[in-house]
Amino acid sequence: MTEKNDKVTQDKTVKKNLHNGVSTSKRVPFPAALIANVVDQIIIAVISIVIVFVLNFIMQFAGWYVAQKLQMFLIIYIICNILYTALFESSKSLATPGKKLFKAQVTSK
Repeated sequence: MTEKNDKVTQDKTVKKNLHNGVSTSKRVPFPAALIANVVDQIIIAVISIVIVFVLNFIMQFAGWYVAQKLQMFLIIYIICNILYTALFESSKSLATPGKKLFKAQVTSK
């Protein structure tokens, strides 16, 4: 039970320090950061593929289809990549799923 209370206290302290401009985090080693980034890119690619096929499926009801799926995938991938990081790092968790895997958070100095 105290472990959970310590975690809650630590989270509150980190969030309080973030708002005051104080950083209490340690550096994430390069291999961990690289793997976290690869995990995030795989998630983004899967999301993009799903969006392309769902979009194609919906368009078929109007008699249309996505003729160049690769180009559409790249456009959606870029959009998802921009939104993914911004949305996750501005959320309560302050981290993307890949960063959560290594318990890393975005903090300010």
